[in-house]
Amino acid sequence: MWEFAPAGGLQVPESPAVLDVQDVLVTLRTELAEEVGVTAALQDARAVALVLDEAASSLDVVVRASIAGPGPVLSITGEHAWECAQARWVIIDGVAAFLASASGGVIEPTLEIARYLGWLAAD
Repeated sequence: MWEFAPAGGLQVPESPAVLDVQDVLVTLRTELAEEVGVTAALQDARAVALVLDEAASSLDVVVRASIAGPGPVLSITGEHAWECAQARWVIIDGVAAFLASASGGVIEPTLEIARYLGWLAAD
């Protein structure tokens, strides 16, 4: 099933046990590199939402960011290639059409994020 990516677990600091946006961005950069080979710098990165994924027993932090210039080539190789079978860039104006036609379906948290961000009409 399709989902917004990258995704990864955050390491909870030992002391003090507080996560901030910079902790989230460190994980985001690591997961981008591991999952799809993107090492380009993120610009205007900011946390915009939390999504409870009951099926995965997780709380997802949604981050919006941009990458300067054209989207880097996505590469699914190396030891993390098992994490996804395909990856693609989808422009915001094309998200609704992509999700509606996504072969294999789309996980519910991705649909909720798209609705929240106004990229997909509410049911």
